Amino acid sequence: MKHHVLVAYATKYEATEDIAAHIGRALRKSGLRTEIRPADSVKDIGSYTAVVLGSAVYMGGWRKDAAKFLKKHESRLAELPVWLFSSGPTNTGDPVELTEGWRF
Repeated sequence: MKHHVLVAYATKYEATEDIAAHIGRALRKSGLRTEIRPADSVKDIGSYTAVVLGSAVYMGGWRKDAAKFLKKHESRLAELPVWLFSSGPTNTGDPVELTEGWRF
């Protein structure tokens, strides 16, 4: 089966969309068929062999569109390679400690 990667994102001010576009271009340069789409526009992920999902972070949480995507596609995502990324305010220190209490 030929690889078909979805890069989905949820953004507020387009920064996360820009990151998703960079990731998508890098995957395409590697020879992977890649689609870059807003998370809320994805109805079915049955044709994808891997998923990259990103969200802007506000007040320690992901955007609702990204969280809904995870819940809606939970069963299929459990069968695929999945990578997650976040964009938003960061601090220095241990990432595990900094994200304690965050909900994805």
